[in-house]
Amino acid sequence: MNDFSDNCPVALILEDQPDLLKSRRNLFNVSGFQSICVRTAAEALREFIGTPAVDIIVADINLDTLNEDDVSGVSVATTIRAMRPDVPIVAVSAKVDSLSNTQRQPFTDSLVKGQRLTSRDYDGKLEQWRNEAVAYRERRSASSKRAIQALEADGSRVIDYAVLREFLPGRQADTEQTSSASVPSADEVLRAAGWWLQLIQAGEAAGDNTPSTRLAVPVWVRKEETDHIAVLHGFSFLSSRATEAAEAVEQLLQLMAAFHSGRQPLNVSNSERERLLSHLKAVFE
Repeated sequence: MNDFSDNCPVALILEDQPDLLKSRRNLFNVSGFQSICVRTAAEALREFIGTPAVDIIVADINLDTLNEDDVSGVSVATTIRAMRPDVPIVAVSAKVDSLSNTQRQPFTDSLVKGQRLTSRDYDGKLEQWRNEAVAYRERRSASSKRAIQALEADGSRVIDYAVLREFLPGRQADTEQTSSASVPSADEVLRAAGWWLQLIQAGEAAGDNTPSTRLAVPVWVRKEETDHIAVLHGFSFLSSRATEAAEAVEQLLQLMAAFHSGRQPLNVSNSERERLLSHLKAVFE
């Protein structure tokens, strides 16, 4: 088997059946991908918006086993396509052949899922999908580097959101585009739970001891009894608590800087550690 360790694209795999999800994750992992696995439309959108590193989406179509006409995977693909027009999205489902031309549009490729889909069924697709994912990552990396150069060249403290959004999780759709009403966005789910989004602008310190960042940092804040909780957008395990919201955000930035510099160990899985450190590198370097 080839050594993929230096350049493993991240696959977001959406499948409602646990056994199939596990086998698909294993298959993609041994084929040169890092896998993030979800079982619902809401989870898929939350992970996509919170994970800048996603390079390809592998989606089932029917996510409701009680409704054989369900095609909520198409709604997920349509929403993601509006956020990032060129990200690879592939459908792996028994319903692929029954989709209309309009329903097929968000997908760049597809594979019909049978009763027992094995690695042999994937042989003709996995290398192609990996190459597409790597190419997408390289295009996005080049775009990010251009945005960094633009920020460095601009000496003012006024940051253009059109530049910053290259770095923000789940690049948002243009105003004339709308998401499917049947699939709530991760932001809507969080706001319904009492969270509000705070954007720490690039180059502005939140306190005397808070390191400045190169980019805007999206942080979710929520009041819980007498305290405030701050959570880094897309990384629910990275949070802080303080009496005041500003203090909680300051502590969170300090914690991020400690992880970035290696002063504090990360007690998370290897894939989560790599994903977070990649994000912090973009923020602090």
